[in-house]
Amino acid sequence: MILTATNFAVIRQFVLRDGDRQTYCNMYNDNPHWGGAGFEVFLNPEDGQRNINCDPAMGGFDTMVIQDGRKGAWGPCEVQLSAEKLRYDKADEAALEYYFAALLSAISHAP
Repeated sequence: MILTATNFAVIRQFVLRDGDRQTYCNMYNDNPHWGGAGFEVFLNPEDGQRNINCDPAMGGFDTMVIQDGRKGAWGPCEVQLSAEKLRYDKADEAALEYYFAALLSAISHAP
């Protein structure tokens, strides 16, 4: 299984290190973001709106939102890491496995 807390942490570090910043919703500004492989990944701060500007110096990121705008593709999926356990809607499990596999492949090919 690819959908693990360890892989969530690897992907989160990749987005923080190699991604850019992009706002995707009204709740936060300048979320850590990575776009590639046909979909986009955004990180939300664990402190909620206390860290409205998504400043990594203020805290970590425990929620990953994946958006896929391709026709017929899975819609937005959300996965949250809490105490080294992932929480997500079971209906999204197949989509999240796909996205995690694609992200881990991109990470393995990153310079």
